[in-house]
Amino acid sequence: MAYLLALAGFALFFAFGAIGTASSFLFGSLRRLRPYAWRAWLWGSIGFFVANVLFFAIIAYPLTHIGIAGSRAGSTNIPDIILGAAVAFGPLVASTFGVVAGVFAGRYFARRKLAVSATV
Repeated sequence: MAYLLALAGFALFFAFGAIGTASSFLFGSLRRLRPYAWRAWLWGSIGFFVANVLFFAIIAYPLTHIGIAGSRAGSTNIPDIILGAAVAFGPLVASTFGVVAGVFAGRYFARRKLAVSATV
């Protein structure tokens, strides 16, 4: 369920990023936003994928060593609770972090590019 929400959020981000980038190319009044729009869209998308790959890489080993068939019904320990919370909420947190970090990276690259072109 968490990945369904994360994918729906990414689909909205991707659609609005495409609309914003296309608008900056089509309308002259939005031309100054063009460097920010496409870089935020690109790096936010890259951030989503990288964060989810890292999340899966971190969680894959503990998930492969779960013994469900032989588990005792009444025993819970702290690592199992943490793993359960990571499986339940980790995709949303990782996806959100990846998109936000990517958008900030895109903003940084756009500001750097504009600063270099302004000094030349």
